[in-house]
Amino acid sequence: MQDTDDNAADFVERPLPDPQHLGSAPTPDGSPAASAPDASATVAPTSPEATQLPTTSPSPAPASAVSVAAARAAPNGTLVTVEATALTGSDFHDGGGFVADASGGIAVLVEDGSFARGSLLRVTGAVEDRFAQRTIRARGSDVASLGAGGGAAVTAVSTGSVDESTEGRLVRVAGIVRGSPVMLAAGTAHDLDDGTGTVRVIVSAASGIDSSAWAGARVELVGVAGQRDATGSGSSGYRVMPRDVDDVIGVGAVPASPSPSASPGPSATPTAPAQAGAEVVSISAARSAPKNERVRVRGVVTMPTGIVDPLTAVVQDDTAAIVLRLGSDAGDLVRGERIEAGGTRSTLSGMETVRVDGAPLRLGTAAEPVPRAIRTGDAGEAVEAALVSARGALVAASRRASSGTVTFEIDDGSGPLRVSLDASIGFESEPLDAGTLVEVRGVLGQETSGVQPLLGYRIWPRSADDVRVIAIGEIPASTTGARDEPADPDTSAVATGSLGAVGGMDLAGLRVAATLVVGPWAELGVGGLLWDGERLVAVHAASSVLVAALGARAPIALELAGLRAAGTEPSTGVPLVVIGSEPDGVQPAGRPPAPPSTALGGATDRAVWISLVGRLADGGRSLAVDGEVLPLEHRCDEAPPPGSGIVGVTAVALGDPARLIAPCGGIRAAPAVGRPGGRASLPPRATVVPATPPAAEDGRRGVVAGMFVLSAAMLGGAAVARRRSVPRDGIDRAELGTDAAEGSGAPHLTLMSVRRERGP
Repeated sequence: MQDTDDNAADFVERPLPDPQHLGSAPTPDGSPAASAPDASATVAPTSPEATQLPTTSPSPAPASAVSVAAARAAPNGTLVTVEATALTGSDFHDGGGFVADASGGIAVLVEDGSFARGSLLRVTGAVEDRFAQRTIRARGSDVASLGAGGGAAVTAVSTGSVDESTEGRLVRVAGIVRGSPVMLAAGTAHDLDDGTGTVRVIVSAASGIDSSAWAGARVELVGVAGQRDATGSGSSGYRVMPRDVDDVIGVGAVPASPSPSASPGPSATPTAPAQAGAEVVSISAARSAPKNERVRVRGVVTMPTGIVDPLTAVVQDDTAAIVLRLGSDAGDLVRGERIEAGGTRSTLSGMETVRVDGAPLRLGTAAEPVPRAIRTGDAGEAVEAALVSARGALVAASRRASSGTVTFEIDDGSGPLRVSLDASIGFESEPLDAGTLVEVRGVLGQETSGVQPLLGYRIWPRSADDVRVIAIGEIPASTTGARDEPADPDTSAVATGSLGAVGGMDLAGLRVAATLVVGPWAELGVGGLLWDGERLVAVHAASSVLVAALGARAPIALELAGLRAAGTEPSTGVPLVVIGSEPDGVQPAGRPPAPPSTALGGATDRAVWISLVGRLADGGRSLAVDGEVLPLEHRCDEAPPPGSGIVGVTAVALGDPARLIAPCGGIRAAPAVGRPGGRASLPPRATVVPATPPAAEDGRRGVVAGMFVLSAAMLGGAAVARRRSVPRDGIDRAELGTDAAEGSGAPHLTLMSVRRERGP
């Protein structure tokens, strides 16, 4: 205690005895930081029986958070508050999860609550030992998320030094797996030894790690160091627990004549001798590497061998995806397999590839990445080889070649995209008619040549299940502008109208054809936006669930019934409607979506859905287009777009002069016209050269027209010459591994059409 003439400050009640002598520092408060022994001191081991909390009441909550090291050093039963990053989820194992800060780590066992990995948490609870593992036991109401936590440090240690000093931390260990695996309630146990002593590695079933081939192999991994001491000594039972497949750094063969004493330390690369020395890089970095440079990547197989050909596969990690060209000795790669492979950077038919030398290391299995939703016109280099999904209507009926390959093109209003299903998939569907609405998942492939690197994108589905028919086409795809016909002949008896009827008549018996251009938009407080090419109507927030239940991404053409007027949306002034809850209230329509407007003139007296290309100004708060500067509001809680540069904006335009309100994803990099050998984020929408240029307004137009005609003749001659050297399917399947193969050499001219509308 101390003497400040204030008894409330000088005296404190403690739940456990903590005697002091006169030389001790004063302790005017009850915080563990003041009462706890030095964090560097060794905590005496405790027995499993110590898991029971003391019967005395815990000390009052501290006024501020303490370090994890201080919490670990506090006596059992002390109430502590820590702020630390969650290394795992709260359900990581039967003792809860783990949190850590710069000073150390500790287990957290939550009653009636949970927390997620990666969160910055504020946890208040009582410190205890659970099988000698230091643990904070807390109620769910005493665990608060403060946002995203920082990256947790990983400490490389020897297998024999996993002890109390590393408990609760992320550690990196490497060694040889000794003996046979042991099945425990917590998972599969393996004994790992680098010559300094054995540590037990626990692989839980929930981690998704396949450790069946670990026996006798050299394994390097990252995991949380924990303890489960059933002996009562408090100094045994240390273990390392990897969290998921990404924590397994490598599994390789043991070098010749291995001995535990000569095993390399944790920093060594645990690969087979033939592949040693190559550092694993992200797939994004591998794609950017120069041609013929050696790279080594790790990822999940999203397209197995045998879809494109027997020696081609695709792997993807958190950054990007890339094509692997395998040797004949590599064996088949299976979808969902996690592998590591090294080889030489090259290209194949316009796609970035790695020519793999040797057999890939097989690291187990992993869940596939979530397919990235793209618009059909946005297929390009930015998502090449990635797992994607797209939705659109067939431009023409599907075609089946004599080889069994099925191809068709889909369009969601942003441009056509080819879909190619190999015969090996077994897609036995009857021909799909034009106008059929489908959703397609698969790898975004490319088949082109070095002189036209931005063409030839297509989706490669991996199975027949990757193609889902949403609505059968009953009208030609060319009738994009027709929106007053029912999609189903059985509904022809119901009056059909446009969104212009909203607010002007009884909607109860009316079926409205419209395109959902935006799904639930929380920042605007609406359940979605409907557009029919002329009018914009907002869906009331009460109907958000019905819109979300479609499982659809905008834009999608719909048939709506049972609409009820619900006033207006205050920010934009557009009418609000509630969608009927009857079974046929919302139905996908077998027609292409209504395209956005591309002219500002329509935004004078009412809101319109518009697509423009312009330059960001005023730090991203304005868009300069056609000599006008339009106020631009990005109504989204995601990161704001860049404050400058050329962008495509799809947004609500309203007022005179117009202002723009863009949803999430409404502002993105504008399409670019690339030169041969160049790169662009998005491909040109078409390569058709107009047969007759627009009428000239001056002498220069005539010169331009003449150049078009001359260029068209040159391209025609080149096409005839190319037909003699390219297979009849138009695909150059030769690998282009050098700059010469990429089309360098004599100058040449490539014509690409530019879309006439302003929209992206």
